Amino acid sequence: GAGSLSKAEVLEGILAIPKNAPFAAAMQKAQLPGNPDSPAIGAYFPAAGNDLPPIVLVHGTPDTMGAFSALLFGEGGLHGEANVWTLEVAGHGIAPANADAYSFQSCADYLAASMAAFGLSGVTLVGNSYGAEFCWRVAVDHPELVARLVLIDSSGLPRTDDQFLSEEVKMREWSV
Repeated sequence: GAGSLSKAEVLEGILAIPKNAPFAAAMQKAQLPGNPDSPAIGAYFPAAGNDLPPIVLVHGTPDTMGAFSALLFGEGGLHGEANVWTLEVAGHGIAPANADAYSFQSCADYLAASMAAFGLSGVTLVGNSYGAEFCWRVAVDHPELVARLVLIDSSGLPRTDDQFLSEEVKMREWSV
């Protein structure tokens, strides 16, 4: 239903969700790196001790970088304790949606290009669900970017057709 909205309207809607209130407040202060030559979208939440190695959080599908609100801002969260980046995956949230077709590999390639555009390397790369598959593909294809890899409920394990969850089948067959 968000396909007819502008990226600014999508961002406004994401940040208006009550669970994202801390994320929305922090986004006001977050560094939103922009490079007119790069389509990369991300937010940087620095720690007091800027010498810490970066942690890069990658959301699953369908989701946005706001998926990590609780991890960043919940009790015992990472905000202020680590140098954290949240990156949007191509075609999601406020990231560009101009590819003819998205695949796990094209999303991983976009993620690697985003990391390179932001000058990130030697990161702890954390991915959830399909985001975890994007992350392990980045780690395999670009080991110079990743020092550590954390996979949360990762997709990408070989499965037969009858082993996919019903919502995965529905998403694959959905014409949108």
